[in-house]
Amino acid sequence: FLRMLEECLNESGWSTMTSACFMSSPVALIRAGSTTRRRSRTPARMSLPMSQRAKNMQSFQADEKLLFTPNVGAGRTDFEGENVCVVYAYPNEYAVGICSLGYQIVWATVSDLPGVSVSRMFTNASEMLPNKIDLLGFSMSWELDFPGLFESLSFLDVPRRSAERSAEDPIVFGGGPVLTANAEPFADFFDVILVGDGEELLEEFISEWQKLKSLNISRLEALTRLAATVEGTYVPELYEVEYECADGPVRSIKPISSNVPSVVKKRTFRSRTLAASTVITPMSAWENIHMVEAVRSCPEMCRFCLASYSTLPFRSASIEEGLMPAIE
Repeated sequence: FLRMLEECLNESGWSTMTSACFMSSPVALIRAGSTTRRRSRTPARMSLPMSQRAKNMQSFQADEKLLFTPNVGAGRTDFEGENVCVVYAYPNEYAVGICSLGYQIVWATVSDLPGVSVSRMFTNASEMLPNKIDLLGFSMSWELDFPGLFESLSFLDVPRRSAERSAEDPIVFGGGPVLTANAEPFADFFDVILVGDGEELLEEFISEWQKLKSLNISRLEALTRLAATVEGTYVPELYEVEYECADGPVRSIKPISSNVPSVVKKRTFRSRTLAASTVITPMSAWENIHMVEAVRSCPEMCRFCLASYSTLPFRSASIEEGLMPAIE
């Protein structure tokens, strides 16, 4: 499906956004084909220019009520002095992305890291972007957002496939329910996939990248060290995937280097305080909503429900330490 979608986008230059929300399915197991394609850096015709995205973002920001204090590198226009520049993207429109609790939490987490600048980016709005992007992250909540991934990569002049990127391109990483549940169909488009809860994983990942950036090592060596040192970091380039047949399920996934773990363990955030909104806005698809995560996973374990399984084990927030402070 992704191979067909990519071909359609290449041929027509057309992109589509959707705000549809449906439960992700772990059925598909096949990585997109590895056929070599011509490196295309032409943005989709329907992509909004940066000037319009910046104007839209300024309008949206005027209505935002932040529930945290970003560091000086968050949403800034001057990136001098920051040793890591991060663009954190949601591959859909602002109204859809900003009501994602996961996106809000990651944005607030990155905004609090010292020496890091972070710019938010949506398909119709964007904060000021640095000339040189070190890390380009995507929060993937729904399979139907993947056209937005391709459109965003083209807009930023970044090759879609990891194998086509060079040392001049940013490290493209992704996380979220879709990638945690079943990363393989989308593995060709990411340099790094963060598996599991992101509260602690993301900070470790970016902190390790800060150290590696100062070293004179290759892109491949940096990715290898990330995979070796940060638990929950899946670097598809460093693993060989074998299938039962051409259109069958995965038979095995084996590392091609002895320096990386044979099994990538899903990260689990264990705390008596779970997530709560970091921004409230009337421009969200759910207007002025304040979200509080009471539980993570679900004890009912319905077979059709991805959230029950991908976020195991079941955890509930403390009423005194987590829920009441967030509500108050």
